[in-house]
Amino acid sequence: NRKNFAYNVDKSRTHLNITYAKNDINVMYDKLFDVAWSEYCAKQPPSRQRELEPSYLKHMLNLKNRQKPFYEVVAQVGNCYTCGVGLPGEKIAVKILDEYAKDFEKRNPHLKVLNMVMHRDEDTPHLHIDYIPVGDGYTEGMQKRNSIYRALEQQGIPGDKTKANSKINNWYNSEKAAIAVIMGKYGWEPEVDSGLHLKHKSVETYKTITAIVANEVSQLP
Repeated sequence: NRKNFAYNVDKSRTHLNITYAKNDINVMYDKLFDVAWSEYCAKQPPSRQRELEPSYLKHMLNLKNRQKPFYEVVAQVGNCYTCGVGLPGEKIAVKILDEYAKDFEKRNPHLKVLNMVMHRDEDTPHLHIDYIPVGDGYTEGMQKRNSIYRALEQQGIPGDKTKANSKINNWYNSEKAAIAVIMGKYGWEPEVDSGLHLKHKSVETYKTITAIVANEVSQLP
């Protein structure tokens, strides 16, 4: 939400950013889980009730195996050489991401958007989507709770405990397919996966590497 400006942000373009959702996490948790949390607390013995937090969010954050209160994905098409600022591909990329953003909750009814912003003040347009996974129908404990696996299961996403066929991995692929359909409207198509399966890098490492590559490319004939 641009409370802080990184070195790679062009402040003169920040007004072009598009905010789709900007919710307070406490308010949203109360809206999603307050009834289920109250019902759960009421079923506990008095001695246990005195130990419980006043809200589900505070309870979850204090668990030993702390769950993520929300998750984030970043969506982007193209790169700074094909969809960079000022290039013809930039406007098309913005249209693709805009359509993808507006249909996110329609595709994912169990992933409630907490915050969603399209950044247009960096080298390439991209979306930041923060969401809270909501699983319900539990017969024990809270009837509704934060659960990424239950949420995806209830959306019909298949998967098992293996990394390659996990529900989250399969969900990523389904979202990539959704973007590909929108790209097709503009005559674009995804590049074939290289199959390299590169290990995840920290943001700092990624930025260092891309700066080196950009410098090398700029020196080419």
